[in-house]
Amino acid sequence: MNKKKTIWDDLNELPRNEVAEKETWQKIEKNLSKPKYFINVLTGFVTIAIVFLIFALLTTTNKNEMAIQQASEQSLESVFFLNDSVFDQFDVKPSSWYTFVQKNTDEQQLKEFHSLLAANKKVDPPKPSIEYLNGAYVDIILKYKNGELKRYKVLLTKPGYIYDLDTKEWFYNDNPNFEDSVYKLTREEYTSWLPIFIIFNFIFTTLVEKFLKRKYKVEKIKFGGENTVAKYTIYGNIFLIGFFLLLMIFRQFVIHIFWILLVFSILLTINIMIESKYGKNKAGIYMLISSTIGLLLFILFFSLNI
Repeated sequence: MNKKKTIWDDLNELPRNEVAEKETWQKIEKNLSKPKYFINVLTGFVTIAIVFLIFALLTTTNKNEMAIQQASEQSLESVFFLNDSVFDQFDVKPSSWYTFVQKNTDEQQLKEFHSLLAANKKVDPPKPSIEYLNGAYVDIILKYKNGELKRYKVLLTKPGYIYDLDTKEWFYNDNPNFEDSVYKLTREEYTSWLPIFIIFNFIFTTLVEKFLKRKYKVEKIKFGGENTVAKYTIYGNIFLIGFFLLLMIFRQFVIHIFWILLVFSILLTINIMIESKYGKNKAGIYMLISSTIGLLLFILFFSLNI
């Protein structure tokens, strides 16, 4: 009795290309087994950003109500300052979470400067001059223990001119110690850890790169696989991160650290999503993460004086 031929028998008799079949199954297995790195990374970064924002808002909230006591009867808690400013620009914020904004809490220096302010004398605005228009100002925010804030621009001349941004009034101070007191109060102190961190970051990145090359057996870590658009996108994002770094350093933009974290998180997440889809192995993903975090930490150390 002849068995009726089925469609499966017909399919089995078709010519087969074992090489093509093997490559197809390898692609299917790769796509099925590839973990969703970008989802985990995105979730982690969003969580960290939200927690950091809440913490920053709680720690930087200041009372804006005016105190009943006069400023001369109050005691200073801290001074936030920014050097090398211009007259029509005031960027300093009452928080050290902003880049390049420094804080002084030395009680002796605060007490000395506070006592010198009592010698301020109200005057008409200085006559326009090169020194007045293009001179280097020091932006200062005085924070008193009762929460009151005073904003001043100090032009270091003799006598020292002071502009009150809240009352829009000019003062001058002819105390012989005024200029020295301002210099001591706003002296920039750079962390001694920065050079050590730069060396450590360079060594760490080099070791990570060598380890990844050996583990995944590649001569050079390339991003984006064979997809041209993916390559340009990833390297373009890396260029943006580097440009942002140089811009921060040379222009000294005053930006809250939350926005820096947000920019780095978005660009890194985009790079990881693209690399996880078009990359040939995990080396590119790990290299992107380590190098981006290294650049981020460099900005934090440099601009926040950690």
